[in-house]
Amino acid sequence: GLRGIGDDWGYYSVSISDCFARVDMEADLSSKSYLTGCGLIGSYEPRGTITNCYSGGNSYRGLSSRSSSMTVKGSYYDKELVVVENGTGTAKTTAEMKTKATYEGWDFDTVWGISSTINDGYPFLRQFYPDFKEDAVLTTAPVAVADLVYTGEPLVLITAGVAEGGEVLYALSADGEFSAELPTATYPGDYAVYYKVVGDDNHNSLPIAGPIIATINKAAGVISFAESSMSKTYGDADFTNTLTNTGDGTVTYTSNNENIATVNSETGLVTIMGAPGDATITATVTDGTNYAYATTTATFTIGVNTAAITVSAEGFTGTYDGASHTITVTVSEPEGTTVKYGTTADEYALDAAPTYTDAGEYTIYYQVTKANYTTVENSAVVSILKAAASISYETTAVSKTFGDEAFINALTMTGDGTVTYSSDNMNVAIVNSETGEVTIKGAGTATIKATVVDGTNYTYATKTAQYTMTVETAAPQYYTLTYVVDGVVYQTFSIKEGKEITPLDSLTKEGYTFSGWSEIPATMPASDVTITGTFTINTYTLTYTVDGVVYNTAAVTYGAEITPLEAPVKEGYTFSGWSEIPATMPASDVTITGTFTLVNGLTEVEADAVQVNTYTLEGAKVQTPRRNGVYVRGGHRILVK
Repeated sequence: GLRGIGDDWGYYSVSISDCFARVDMEADLSSKSYLTGCGLIGSYEPRGTITNCYSGGNSYRGLSSRSSSMTVKGSYYDKELVVVENGTGTAKTTAEMKTKATYEGWDFDTVWGISSTINDGYPFLRQFYPDFKEDAVLTTAPVAVADLVYTGEPLVLITAGVAEGGEVLYALSADGEFSAELPTATYPGDYAVYYKVVGDDNHNSLPIAGPIIATINKAAGVISFAESSMSKTYGDADFTNTLTNTGDGTVTYTSNNENIATVNSETGLVTIMGAPGDATITATVTDGTNYAYATTTATFTIGVNTAAITVSAEGFTGTYDGASHTITVTVSEPEGTTVKYGTTADEYALDAAPTYTDAGEYTIYYQVTKANYTTVENSAVVSILKAAASISYETTAVSKTFGDEAFINALTMTGDGTVTYSSDNMNVAIVNSETGEVTIKGAGTATIKATVVDGTNYTYATKTAQYTMTVETAAPQYYTLTYVVDGVVYQTFSIKEGKEITPLDSLTKEGYTFSGWSEIPATMPASDVTITGTFTINTYTLTYTVDGVVYNTAAVTYGAEITPLEAPVKEGYTFSGWSEIPATMPASDVTITGTFTLVNGLTEVEADAVQVNTYTLEGAKVQTPRRNGVYVRGGHRILVK
């Protein structure tokens, strides 16, 4: 920096203008030298003026000390290079210090210059660089014109740039021919615009800049069908629905139901393929060169109706003759139809019309179908009336004796009616309602009647035929009543038919249960009777108890051999043995008892004099004593020491 002439503390008066300092100053922070370690003037308290100057070196504070009485005008220091941000001058960042616009009011035409290649980008004095020219300045940069849309005419792509000290030129490529005329384009797309500033005699040119991307958007295209829906009938000719296409997009056509209608993908010509049903024809457009479609599809609906089938049917009416009869269905048009039949409405599973032989009225349903034609469903009737028939008895009076076998009086019958038989006096005779077989029940007179109901194919003007039978009495009859027990005859009785039967009492047998007699009639029928009964062997409980507590139980059948259980063992005790046990199981429950007795050495008498047991005083049996104590041996107390 600068230092004036003055006393030891540097008091002086000075006027400085159009100067700069880019030296590094050092200050001893332990002394007052830090007061003078300033960027431009190294004095404690200088006086005077500083005009259009700057400091761009490392220092303790700004242009001069904080105690300075200097008047500072249009002067700056790099605040990124000072220790404390005070002192005189205006603080700026390094970037601001290297920007021409920071130095308001400075003469950059004759006195000062600024360039990134000189003085590290800080301002410099032109007198030291006589050949220096400043760069031209782009004050307004060109930008892309927004929202450009294709019109078919050339469109200006960017706004004009403005430069000081030169002219802005433009080109559509970095190595193309640059011109002052703003570039244009006609068709949609992205365009890269480059620009440069060509300096005048006193300014340098600026390098090529860009690209600026300008976009021309496609114009809006629209497609639509003339008709939104159409109705057709199967067999109609091919057709088209006029499509309006505003734009240059490519259109393709599709059908969502080709079973109903197909469409030529390029021309939109529609062909009816089937019925009934609907098909949606869709025109799909892809963006063209110059047009884009917000809605890329247009549709219309075709409703295709089926064609008609002409058909007639003839039924049958007549009397039962044993032959088969049916209906006849005739289809006039079209050819190739399918006829199906059924015996209930809405069910057509038969390939041929059903035939009927039996009398009755039969409705036959038929269905005529062909693809794309309206199905015909209807019915016709086969009516077969019943033929006439009759019944009669050849013998109208029959004589019998009580006890005679059952018999049948032959019935003459034509047709297929169902006959039932009845007797007006069931005390004399009963008759099987289905077969007409008569069973004699007593003496007297009875009328047997045959009644017929119409059959499937025949009807009866007279529906009954009958005969009279007379039964004479016969001698009484006896039959045998037999009682059988377990397959062996127990008793037999000869009892007159119709006499009341008094059953025998139930039987008893030790160790067995009697089942009771089988069913016994109240009176003796006209046949032998067998009454049966059986005995079932019983099971009883065998219980072992020891000292009053159940030790073991077993279920044993009556008369079975009993094998006693082994005697139980308990240390220090003797078992008394079981109480009396029967050899075989009686006809009742049996309880066997036994007890344990605590062994007492003073009372036990040993049969073997050689081997004498030894016991504790509590009665516990031990081997030869090895521990000190009192024991009992052979009825005598012994002391072991």
